[in-house]
Amino acid sequence: MLKDLDWELLFYLLYSADLAPSDFHLFQSMTNNLCQQPKPNSYRNQDDVARWITDCLASKEAEYNYYGIHTLPERWEKCVDSSGHYLERSTAIPLFHFSRFLSIHLPHF
Repeated sequence: MLKDLDWELLFYLLYSADLAPSDFHLFQSMTNNLCQQPKPNSYRNQDDVARWITDCLASKEAEYNYYGIHTLPERWEKCVDSSGHYLERSTAIPLFHFSRFLSIHLPHF
């Protein structure tokens, strides 16, 4: 059936840490939002963090998710075309920096 569609079959998964395809759009936005907070250490407990995440996600319009989903093929194509080589990052902070920021500025639960 795939042959009829003239699709190229890939027998292994291509992955690039520079292009985290599933969460890139979401975490890029959350990172930018968190970095704009006036006092990152104002999250005193897990409930504060959960409230921030809920508010951040609720603030997104439907078009936000539509755009994120519909730009995935372009990001996948870049990953395939680069044969896994390093790609220039956007100006957003990558996910591992977001996680590191949380671990530094939030109390341990």
